[in-house]
Amino acid sequence: MCPDDDCKNVKVRFQDKEGNSIFAPCKVLDSKTITAKVPKYTKPDVLQVEISMNGLDFTNDNKTYGYYDPYVIDAQPRLISVKGTTIVTVSGVGFVDSGEVKTKFSDRVNEITCEGNACTQTAHFKDANHISTPTLPQSQLIYQKTGNPVMWDPFQISVSVYSDQFTDNNIKLHYYREPSFSMLGEKETPANIPAELLIGATIDPDDLENLRLHAKPGCRFTGAGHVMYTEGIFVHSARGPGGSSNKDPNSIRCVTPVWNWGA
Repeated sequence: MCPDDDCKNVKVRFQDKEGNSIFAPCKVLDSKTITAKVPKYTKPDVLQVEISMNGLDFTNDNKTYGYYDPYVIDAQPRLISVKGTTIVTVSGVGFVDSGEVKTKFSDRVNEITCEGNACTQTAHFKDANHISTPTLPQSQLIYQKTGNPVMWDPFQISVSVYSDQFTDNNIKLHYYREPSFSMLGEKETPANIPAELLIGATIDPDDLENLRLHAKPGCRFTGAGHVMYTEGIFVHSARGPGGSSNKDPNSIRCVTPVWNWGA
C-alpha cells in the first residue's frame, strides 16, 4: 500500500485557489481507502483535495471538498418566459457541488406552491459562485392562500446546496408579456456594412417599468446555417406603435452584423 510498507509520509492536503494549504490527519485503511479528518475552515469555499504517498508529490485529479454557506447576490435574466423555458444563472458565494443543488421560487409574505408542493427545480452547479437553473411555467405558480396564479407579480428565487436549506434573499424574478414586433426600418442592407435596424414593439404598459429595469433587448440574425446576435436598446420612435400619443419606449434599435455568408 505504502512505499516500503511505511505509511508515515502519507498526507492529505486541502488547498484553496490561492495555494494556501491545510494538511489533515489521515489513516491508510487498505490499498483503496484513506480516511482523513476534515479540517475546520472559516469561510464558504471549495478546496482541492490531494493525496501524497511520499509527502512531496501530490495528486492532481480535481477532487474537491466544499464548505457551503450559500448567499445569492444576483440572478440573470430577471425577466423570464411564461412558458418556463428560460434558464437563469444565479451568482453568489458559498455554492458547492453537493449533488443536491436546488432553486426555489417563493414569496416571503404569500406562500407560493406548484401542484400543492414547494416550487423547486434541480439546478446545475457551475462553480463556487454560479449555478444555472431551469424555471417553471407561469401557470404552475399558485398562491396557496387564495388559489390565485402569480401572474405578473415578482417572486423570490433562492438556492439550497444541501438538505433543502434555502437562502433568504430578496432577488426577484418576473414573468413578462412578450411584446409584438413589426419591422419599421430597412428590410435589406449591404452584407458587410453594419446598419441601424428599427423594430416596432407593442409593449403592455404594465411591463414598462420591469423592462426599463431588467430587459436586455437584442436581435438575432439567422441564415445559411449561421446565427449572429447584436445588442439592442429600447427607444421611442414616432413611427412606432402609438408613437404620436406618448414618449414611452415603442421600438427596439439594433445594428445589423457584418454578414459574410450567402443566403
